[in-house]
Amino acid sequence: MKFTHYLKLSFAEAREHPLYATIYVAAVAMSVMLTMVFAIYYYIQLGPVYPETNRSNLSYIYQVNFDNTSERYHNRYRFTPQQIRDLIYPLTNNENVSAVAIGGNMASTVDETKSTRFSYIATDAGFFDIYHFKFLYGQPFTPEEFQSEQKVAVITDRASIDLFGGDPSESIGKTFMLEGNEYRVTGIVKAPSRLVQYSYADAYLPYTAVKLMVMNDGLMGPLSVVFETKNRQQLDALREELETAKLKFHDQWPEWELNLVDQPVSTFDRAFSDESDGESVSLWKVIEKNLLILFALILLPAVNLSGMIAGRMESRVGEMGIRKSFGARRNNLMMQIFTENLLMTLAGALIGLACAWLSISFYTCQVLGLFRSDIATSDAVVDVTPDMLFSPTVFGIVMVVILIINLLSAIIPSWISLSRPIVESLNQKR
Repeated sequence: MKFTHYLKLSFAEAREHPLYATIYVAAVAMSVMLTMVFAIYYYIQLGPVYPETNRSNLSYIYQVNFDNTSERYHNRYRFTPQQIRDLIYPLTNNENVSAVAIGGNMASTVDETKSTRFSYIATDAGFFDIYHFKFLYGQPFTPEEFQSEQKVAVITDRASIDLFGGDPSESIGKTFMLEGNEYRVTGIVKAPSRLVQYSYADAYLPYTAVKLMVMNDGLMGPLSVVFETKNRQQLDALREELETAKLKFHDQWPEWELNLVDQPVSTFDRAFSDESDGESVSLWKVIEKNLLILFALILLPAVNLSGMIAGRMESRVGEMGIRKSFGARRNNLMMQIFTENLLMTLAGALIGLACAWLSISFYTCQVLGLFRSDIATSDAVVDVTPDMLFSPTVFGIVMVVILIINLLSAIIPSWISLSRPIVESLNQKR
């Protein structure tokens, strides 16, 4: 009952002072919009987004050092297919493992009547056990097709339309040319967003059917590794097992040592670490890096709103004094002021949330390109899927931002104003 009464008073106050209410709502909307752009971007990087819905269980080896023990220098690159077979596939402390190389080139129909650019991932059959693609038609290539080096491919529905036209279901069994090889389509998957870094491609090929660049007499290759583990204990056991694999590598290459540079790393480390050094990062380092931005987006608006509320409370000191003289308790008055500001904060938050969604949906490259240069310069279609925008995590962040802004801006000036003696408040009214 009291809360309903507070709501009526809040709406009456907003109608009586529309300029104040408009400025307040606009300031909150701007703060929430910018905060949500950051939150949505980081959710896209770390959250369970198609087809990387199990990111919390994934870890990566994306670059390693090959240290020359005699001449004391190192080369930084990735694994060769032979090293994957000898060192990585035999590892037992994982649920799934896959080797990945990325590439891109022009693809065309066999008769060369139509062509388009394909980005591709050369991988193995385990890739489709780790990343949960939705197969619209057909199926992934099998381990047998991978082992026998058959030139088969899984492509996305978007790539199918671009290359073959028509209904993607009719593309199963068709062939296309890529880098001088003819590939047969075995499956069509729902296209992932370009924003998903580690599983996005137009085509997925067996790396045994692709000519991979191997350098230094077979020492270095283009293959990175992704593991799926069921828990932290299994990941720790995997790291111990990799130490044995490093010794096995040294037996094969006596003049070289394999330095994994603290890998495999989690999705969080993979997203925020500098690929040039491969070192893992802590959550605090990420927060520290963005502390000034968080201050600008949350604390500065709260301070400015606090100043506005303080000025508004000065004009209401007499009103509060009269109400206290008739028995109104400070807690009740605080609750009314808190409710008034919460309603305006909620209104601003809804507007800010809608503006964030619209800006990211219609200006994806321009907005998210501020965080990733590859998005800003991408020629590919960059779309935002509903699971990236409408997530419980994002809504939770909105509520936290709303509460922080409301608490920081409303409580301190209201408490100071309501702490004045009744006589002083009544004199202020005169």
